[in-house]
Amino acid sequence: TAVIGNPSSTNPRTREVMWDVKDARRAAAGDARHHGRYWSFSETNDEATYHTDTQYFPDPERFFLLYFHEVASCGGGISAVRNVDRLKGLMMESPRGRAALDFLHDHPLPFRIPTLFTSDGRSETREYTVAPVFGSDVFCRYRYDTLHRGLEDRPEYDTPAARAHVALWEDMLLGAPGEVTQFMPRDSLVIFDNHRALHARTAFEDPNRLVVRARFHDVPGRLEMLRAQPALRRAG
Repeated sequence: TAVIGNPSSTNPRTREVMWDVKDARRAAAGDARHHGRYWSFSETNDEATYHTDTQYFPDPERFFLLYFHEVASCGGGISAVRNVDRLKGLMMESPRGRAALDFLHDHPLPFRIPTLFTSDGRSETREYTVAPVFGSDVFCRYRYDTLHRGLEDRPEYDTPAARAHVALWEDMLLGAPGEVTQFMPRDSLVIFDNHRALHARTAFEDPNRLVVRARFHDVPGRLEMLRAQPALRRAG
């Protein structure tokens, strides 16, 4: 990450750069301190529906990587990816799709920040980032639960138009062609363009599954410089 860009801290209080994606909720079961907590996808073994990372912060990192240290023996935790450009192209083919794209580009919406990533980490804390799903600086930011929790808490944004256009976008994520799925093996690594790809994960049962995540901002010109290196060209 340091070679490609500028690594960022994943937690606003502890400033950790490397983050363990694992089922922390199971270990915290019964702990009254976590009552009412809004858990992030990276803290549970539930399905993680299509989303971009840190969509709930004003400046989501352009890239992130996942290193698969231990995979789920149950066969769960399968990764899936969708290309935002392709989805937007499919939406442009219908009047409803074009109207949804226009709305989601022009109208900021509230994304609620999960408990762990709020300024104080308290279950009762409510914090939001208000931004459009599609923007000029951030090509795409989306996550179903953070957006819908934000709409529930901030009724001034919760209009019939907002619900209808978000529902059309969600239908595309669920049913459009072009989905890529992959069970990542142990000791494998994948890097995502967090502004132009949405990713998802199936649920899993194995408590030993462990994926390490790191996020990083891009540095203008650095990727182009790296791609020009002969060794990288040979590697494809």
